[in-house]
Amino acid sequence: MPQQLARKITKTFSLALFQADVIHNQLNPVRLAVGIECYRVQSQILRIPDRYGIFSAGPAQLQVYQAGRCMVLFFSLAYLNAVAWTPAIVLLAFLGGDARRAALAVGAMEGLVVAAFWIAMCSDRRRRVGFVWGDWNGKRD
Repeated sequence: MPQQLARKITKTFSLALFQADVIHNQLNPVRLAVGIECYRVQSQILRIPDRYGIFSAGPAQLQVYQAGRCMVLFFSLAYLNAVAWTPAIVLLAFLGGDARRAALAVGAMEGLVVAAFWIAMCSDRRRRVGFVWGDWNGKRD
């Protein structure tokens, strides 16, 4: 039972992170579910207006694109925290350095990365009305 669960989780993460937005001429189902749920949280719970939010109501191709980019960003930041920043800050604290200042610097850098990502996602050309999605043979949304 635990092995089956581990396989399902691994397969889901693999689908979400390492597969394309379009698989066998269909949208990536994991990314689509993530995009839909993140839009719901953004609009209904956090009450962020659509033009200021990272996620949009549609079309589905756009939601898959946005979910994929967000997952890569957040997993990359989590990996950097786990592998690089946390050990460096702990080592600095043991060596007698100012670990608090280093942690604040790391937090500021990650905040700037997230802010740049947010600006890029809000001003992305794919959000424009009438954008032609190449993977869908010129279909207009």
